[in-house]
Amino acid sequence: MKGLIINNVIPMALATIDDSAKLLVEYQTMFRDRLRKGDREEDDSAIMLAMAFKFGKKTMDAIRCLLQEGHEALFACTLCRSFHEMAIRMLWASTHSDDGWPRLEVYYKDETRKWAEEAVTIPGLADSANYHLQDSQEYLSRAKKPEPQTKLPPKLKQMLREIESRYIQDGLGINCGAFAKLPYTAIYRTLSRATHAHMGELGAAQCFPLMEIMPFGVIGAVWMMLMSYSYDTDDPRHEIQVASAKIRDIMSAVRRRHIT
Repeated sequence: MKGLIINNVIPMALATIDDSAKLLVEYQTMFRDRLRKGDREEDDSAIMLAMAFKFGKKTMDAIRCLLQEGHEALFACTLCRSFHEMAIRMLWASTHSDDGWPRLEVYYKDETRKWAEEAVTIPGLADSANYHLQDSQEYLSRAKKPEPQTKLPPKLKQMLREIESRYIQDGLGINCGAFAKLPYTAIYRTLSRATHAHMGELGAAQCFPLMEIMPFGVIGAVWMMLMSYSYDTDDPRHEIQVASAKIRDIMSAVRRRHIT
């Protein structure tokens, strides 16, 4: 039975990753071209979103490599979770055009500050920690001025609720309450079992329910990256509809593979 699961799930996951990666690269190229034409390559939001596109593509390359070479699928699920989390943050910032990106940068600087404050006393890390501590403290100090202060963003689950509220406001037909549960509970928290080495997931046989979720984690992350791109355009509603149609095509292919 285990061999049958491997033979069925792994090829379907690889095909889904290939389809999703092609779509992500298509939008990565479009985004890069838009930045060049608009002379926005130095904008903070553009830099973060460009880095996110690059990270997403490299993550999918790494997932594909792990699965192709026969490594335990648990590790691929761990990578997928980080991509999914990052995509949630990118989409949240994109749907909060007034203050989303500065708040997201405050979050990353604050996380660096918390690490540096503890690492500064550890031999071998002190120099790096001192540099990052000073840099993050200076940035956070500036973020408090002028009023109002740049607040930290909410937790991931609340981010998804706010994204859902924005979609409802924009008339995009998201079913109230369902959107936040799918990326967070069904995907992010399920894949977190691999990330945190949950003892219930450490055996190969137990890992394969995660493998059935992982391709949808990839699709979901790519979809959120496409939505982030769409909110950066002059006609977000149209771009969202176009991107969503392309994601539906990938989902249809997934369903066909399951049937066959």
